[in-house]
Parts: sequence; C-alpha cells; structure tokens
Amino acid sequence: EAPQGIVLPESTFGSVFSEQTLYFLDPTGQRLVPDRRWFPIGAQPVRIVSALLSGPPASLRGAVYSAFPDGTKLSSPLVPVQDGIAKIDLSQEALSSKANERQLMKLQLLSSLGGVPNITGVSISVGDSPLPLPSPGGASPQPDPQVDPRPLVLQKDEFGFAENGKITPIPSLSQKVLALKPTAVTLASNGTTAAVLSAAGVSLVTAGSATV
Repeated sequence: EAPQGIVLPESTFGSVFSEQTLYFLDPTGQRLVPDRRWFPIGAQPVRIVSALLSGPPASLRGAVYSAFPDGTKLSSPLVPVQDGIAKIDLSQEALSSKANERQLMKLQLLSSLGGVPNITGVSISVGDSPLPLPSPGGASPQPDPQVDPRPLVLQKDEFGFAENGKITPIPSLSQKVLALKPTAVTLASNGTTAAVLSAAGVSLVTAGSATV
C-alpha cells in the first residue's frame, strides 16, 4: 500500500519488491491456500514470517485459517538462516498449540518460505528452546493441487472446458449448472462440484444434486 499520488514505474517496482506467496489452510485443513504478496527486497524471511503470523487478510477471513495460536509473534526481529535452515523463535503463545497444529505450523512456514533462495528447512523454538514437533501422521495438506489446465468457460447455453476451438461439457454437471441460469460459476478442484451464482442466490451443484 502507498499514499495516493505515488507513481512507480513497473521496471522500478520489479527491482524494489519481490513476489512471495504465503500459505494458509482451508477450513478442512486438507489444502494450503496461497496468498500472493509483494515485499520490499531485503530481510525477506522475517517479513514473510511476520506477515504469516499476522494471519489471513480481510479478503480471505472465513475462508482460510492459520494453525498458529492467536497472538503468536516472533520473539526477535530477526530470522537467521544457517546452512539453509531458517531459525524461527516464537513467543510463548505458540506453546498452547496441539501436536497436529505444530505440524501444520511448520508446513505453513516451509511453504511460505519456499520462494526464498537458500532456505531448505525451518527450525521452530520458543524462548530459544526447541518446540517439540511430533512425527506427522497421515497425508499432509497440499499447496498446489493438480487441476485441469484448460480454460473454464461459461456462455449463454454452454458451460465447460475450452478445447480445440469448442467447449467440452463436464459430464453430469454442465447441464445442471446451465439449468440455474448462472451469472458466475466456480469449479472445485475435484471437477465434480461447482458453486453457482444466479438470480436465486448461490447454489452448490454436484454431479448428484443441487442445493440452494
């Protein structure tokens, strides 16, 4: 953010700021949700960790959450990196976290710092004492789930993927979506569920049913 009236050429912006991605968790805790940010170049690790600990932005609140306990902050204005390991010392609030939350905290940190050169891992401590991290159990949330790369297109009487100059309908889904006379549609990563906006409101449409 900058005051009104600031003019910054794109070429200058790219040399002053660096694009980074913070990762929060979806409500199920099964997916990492990206939040694209731009930070001034320099002291990238501490800027990224501080922003992550501040929680999701207003635009994502209610749709994502952070595994870090409320009030958790860095206990030092530095995040030193030694032999590729970012050393992150947190405030006492982090001690209230449960075992599974600590694994998710580490995953959020690893994923969010993944765009910083030379960082290959993280160590988490509280008051310079290592924070116990149990072995992960089960599948970990994925930061970049595989989705269909084709453009998703909604026209007056067609809904599906654009391919070879025409729209290919989604089996068992496209016709149900079109029946609602939608103005906007968002398709879930599983490819079989869609959120549909229409004059009637928002509907959840699946291959088996539709609910307003």
